[in-house]
Amino acid sequence: FIDALYHKKDFSFCRDRDKLNTYVREYIRIEHNLILENKDSWGSAYIPNETIGPLSHLNEMNLSDSPDYILLYGINTLDCTVKIKYDDNRKKGKIWNMELEKNKFIMFPSTNTYTIENNQKNSLNFIQTITYESI
Repeated sequence: FIDALYHKKDFSFCRDRDKLNTYVREYIRIEHNLILENKDSWGSAYIPNETIGPLSHLNEMNLSDSPDYILLYGINTLDCTVKIKYDDNRKKGKIWNMELEKNKFIMFPSTNTYTIENNQKNSLNFIQTITYESI
Protein backbone atom coordinates (compact mmCIF):
# COMPACT_ATOMS: atom_id res chain seq x y z
CA PHE A 1 0.00 0.00 0.00
CA ILE A 2 2.64 2.55 1.03
CA ASP A 3 4.79 1.81 -2.01
CA ALA A 4 1.81 2.26 -4.34
CA LEU A 5 0.76 5.45 -2.57
CA TYR A 6 4.09 7.26 -2.59
CA HIS A 7 5.54 5.94 -5.82
CA LYS A 8 2.30 6.11 -7.83
CA LYS A 9 2.39 2.40 -8.66
CA ASP A 10 -0.54 0.06 -9.05
CA PHE A 11 -1.30 -2.16 -6.08
CA SER A 12 0.46 -5.49 -6.26
CA PHE A 13 -1.59 -8.56 -5.33
CA CYS A 14 -2.35 -8.71 -1.62
CA ARG A 15 -4.05 -11.71 -0.05
CA ASP A 16 -5.69 -9.62 2.70
CA ARG A 17 -7.13 -7.13 0.20
CA ASP A 18 -8.41 -10.03 -1.91
CA LYS A 19 -10.09 -11.57 1.17
CA LEU A 20 -11.80 -8.26 1.96
CA ASN A 21 -13.00 -7.86 -1.61
CA THR A 22 -14.32 -11.44 -1.76
CA TYR A 23 -16.08 -11.05 1.59
CA VAL A 24 -17.80 -7.81 0.53
CA ARG A 25 -18.99 -9.15 -2.82
CA GLU A 26 -20.27 -12.42 -1.30
CA TYR A 27 -21.98 -10.66 1.61
CA ILE A 28 -23.77 -8.24 -0.74
CA ARG A 29 -24.78 -11.12 -3.02
CA ILE A 30 -26.24 -13.18 -0.16
CA GLU A 31 -27.84 -10.38 1.88
CA HIS A 32 -29.01 -8.06 -0.89
CA ASN A 33 -29.09 -10.26 -4.01
CA LEU A 34 -26.70 -7.95 -5.87
CA ILE A 35 -23.80 -9.19 -7.96
CA LEU A 36 -20.86 -6.78 -7.84
CA GLU A 37 -17.83 -6.55 -10.07
CA ASN A 38 -14.72 -4.54 -9.20
CA LYS A 39 -14.26 -1.37 -11.16
CA ASP A 40 -11.28 0.38 -9.55
CA SER A 41 -9.23 0.43 -6.34
CA TRP A 42 -6.76 2.89 -4.80
CA GLY A 43 -5.41 4.00 -1.47
CA SER A 44 -5.19 7.46 0.06
CA ALA A 45 -3.41 8.98 3.04
CA TYR A 46 -4.96 11.85 4.96
CA ILE A 47 -2.82 14.16 7.08
CA PRO A 48 -3.95 15.19 10.61
CA ASN A 49 -6.86 17.65 10.71
CA GLU A 50 -7.36 17.28 6.95
CA THR A 51 -10.82 17.43 5.38
CA ILE A 52 -11.27 16.23 1.80
CA GLY A 53 -14.44 16.64 -0.21
CA PRO A 54 -17.05 16.68 -1.25
CA LEU A 55 -16.00 13.71 -3.37
CA SER A 56 -18.01 12.02 -6.11
CA HIS A 57 -17.15 9.14 -8.41
CA LEU A 58 -20.18 9.55 -10.62
CA ASN A 59 -19.61 10.84 -14.14
CA GLU A 60 -22.98 12.35 -15.03
CA MET A 61 -21.88 12.71 -18.66
CA ASN A 62 -21.08 8.98 -18.89
CA LEU A 63 -23.24 7.06 -16.42
CA SER A 64 -22.57 3.71 -18.10
CA ASP A 65 -18.87 4.01 -17.19
CA SER A 66 -19.51 5.19 -13.62
CA PRO A 67 -19.38 2.87 -10.61
CA ASP A 68 -22.59 1.90 -8.82
CA TYR A 69 -21.14 1.59 -5.31
CA ILE A 70 -18.24 3.03 -3.30
CA LEU A 71 -16.48 1.19 -0.48
CA LEU A 72 -14.17 2.92 2.00
CA TYR A 73 -12.00 0.59 4.09
CA GLY A 74 -10.07 1.86 7.10
CA ILE A 75 -6.58 0.38 6.71
CA ASN A 76 -5.19 2.43 9.55
CA THR A 77 -7.72 4.98 10.76
CA LEU A 78 -8.20 6.82 14.02
CA ASP A 79 -10.85 9.48 14.70
CA CYS A 80 -11.92 9.54 11.06
CA THR A 81 -15.41 10.73 10.08
CA VAL A 82 -17.11 10.13 6.74
CA LYS A 83 -20.02 12.45 5.97
CA ILE A 84 -22.30 11.06 3.27
CA LYS A 85 -24.78 13.45 1.68
CA TYR A 86 -28.06 11.92 0.46
CA ASP A 87 -31.65 12.77 -0.40
CA ASP A 88 -34.59 11.16 1.41
CA ASN A 89 -37.43 11.67 -1.05
CA ARG A 90 -38.49 15.31 -0.55
CA LYS A 91 -35.94 15.88 2.23
CA LYS A 92 -32.88 17.00 0.28
CA GLY A 93 -29.32 17.39 1.49
CA LYS A 94 -29.43 15.07 4.50
CA ILE A 95 -26.10 13.89 5.94
CA TRP A 96 -24.98 10.64 7.60
CA ASN A 97 -22.01 11.09 9.92
CA MET A 98 -20.20 7.77 10.23
CA GLU A 99 -16.96 6.86 12.01
CA LEU A 100 -14.58 4.88 9.79
CA GLU A 101 -12.67 2.60 12.14
CA LYS A 102 -9.58 0.50 11.53
CA ASN A 103 -10.41 -2.78 9.72
CA LYS A 104 -14.03 -1.71 9.08
CA PHE A 105 -15.70 -0.50 5.92
CA ILE A 106 -18.48 1.79 4.77
CA MET A 107 -20.29 1.15 1.49
CA PHE A 108 -22.82 3.41 -0.23
CA PRO A 109 -24.25 4.21 -3.69
CA SER A 110 -22.04 6.25 -5.98
CA THR A 111 -24.84 8.79 -6.47
CA ASN A 112 -23.97 10.13 -2.99
CA THR A 113 -21.20 12.65 -2.41
CA TYR A 114 -19.03 12.32 0.67
CA THR A 115 -16.43 14.10 2.76
CA ILE A 116 -13.59 12.52 4.75
CA GLU A 117 -12.37 14.24 7.93
CA ASN A 118 -9.18 13.15 9.71
CA ASN A 119 -10.00 14.69 13.11
CA GLN A 120 -6.96 13.57 15.11
CA LYS A 121 -3.73 15.49 15.43
CA ASN A 122 -0.87 12.98 15.43
CA SER A 123 -0.80 10.63 12.47
CA LEU A 124 -1.94 9.84 8.95
CA ASN A 125 -5.14 7.96 8.22
CA PHE A 126 -4.86 5.38 5.43
CA ILE A 127 -8.06 4.50 3.54
CA GLN A 128 -8.59 2.13 0.64
CA THR A 129 -11.34 2.98 -1.83
CA ILE A 130 -12.93 0.30 -4.00
CA THR A 131 -15.56 1.04 -6.62
CA TYR A 132 -18.03 -1.59 -7.82
CA GLU A 133 -20.39 -2.05 -10.72
CA SER A 134 -23.63 -3.95 -10.25
CA ILE A 135 -24.13 -6.61 -12.93
